[in-house]
Amino acid sequence: MNRKAQAASSSAILVIVITVLIILYILFLPPEDRDQLLRPNVTDPDNGVTPATGVILREQVGRIEYIGFDERIYDLSSFTVSTDTHARVIASKTSIYVKNSMFDDISDRMDFEISPGLTHNMLISFNVERNPRGILHITLNDQTIYRGELREGNSPPIHIDAGLLESRNTLRFAVNSPGLAFWRYNQYDLRNIRVLGDVKDISLSENIQEIVLTDKEYENMETARIRYTPLCEQRDIRDFEVRLNNRRIFSGIPDCNVLNTQTISKEDFREGRNTFEFRVGEGHVLVDSLRVTTNLKDPEHPVYYFFLKDEFFEDDDDEYKLKPNRDVILEFSFPNTDQKRFEVFINGYLLGINTARTQDSRNINHFVRPGTNSIEIRPQHDLTITEMRVRVR
Repeated sequence: MNRKAQAASSSAILVIVITVLIILYILFLPPEDRDQLLRPNVTDPDNGVTPATGVILREQVGRIEYIGFDERIYDLSSFTVSTDTHARVIASKTSIYVKNSMFDDISDRMDFEISPGLTHNMLISFNVERNPRGILHITLNDQTIYRGELREGNSPPIHIDAGLLESRNTLRFAVNSPGLAFWRYNQYDLRNIRVLGDVKDISLSENIQEIVLTDKEYENMETARIRYTPLCEQRDIRDFEVRLNNRRIFSGIPDCNVLNTQTISKEDFREGRNTFEFRVGEGHVLVDSLRVTTNLKDPEHPVYYFFLKDEFFEDDDDEYKLKPNRDVILEFSFPNTDQKRFEVFINGYLLGINTARTQDSRNINHFVRPGTNSIEIRPQHDLTITEMRVRVR
């Protein structure tokens, strides 16, 4: 009995030792050899071997965005851009008195401001009062614009050279000295002094229209078009301009009273707010039927591939038919129970899925074929798929 117990104990120790040696052997194997030894039916991504059964495709799909249109139309309101020029009193002064004698030298000034480039045909007018004597000297920004004698009454218009004008201007009035006749004096008493000119009103010369592009629309946009009908008289228009995000996309004279169309590149747009600015340098334009159309490229839907061995199928030259003991199952996992609608194309065959569950599976035996198979997912709205699997059993 004692010898039998010793023999049994030795056998148990031998089994334990062999087991430990096998475990150590497996642990020290290279990872790829160890995986092949422990899981012989799992696909090896490096050599393309397809398992006989089990999961042959596993993908963490993630979020798929949906675009349900190939163009987006923005119809914008009609508006007018115009300029208007009127004769106006730019500056005025009630009276100016200048005198020059042996003992007195009195001069006066008048300041005014203008917008250079918008003021034209400027002149000075005034009335001359009480015994004018001497030579009246008028300067604009230290440049002489008039020098001469005037009689009592209305003065002749004194024109101002546009080249002498600045944003801020100073008119100076003086009279010459009587010379050695110390008992005499020269003087001018001017009343109702006015600076007149044609002033262009540009307060309505610009108009801004805006559209907002979503990140999805901007990302998939290829080109865009802008169209509008400018109602105007072509001979009256100068410097008509259209800008997009401060980039000039048109400049010149529009084709009045007909539809104008122009293609715009994606580079002129930006994600979010986009600003169209219409300007006219001179004239009156009613911009009607304004429309901006963005053209979107076809979205790229995710496509996945899996491989099925020929031995899974029956020998039939006319059609692909799985053997009775084989099934191919397509499985999905979702992060929530929201309603999900999407289309799955398996080798071009449509499989519609509509579910509110977190798990869904479909038998796809009738859609598969030997060799490489494809799965394309087309969402019907923004969709998140946690995982997609293809299982063979």
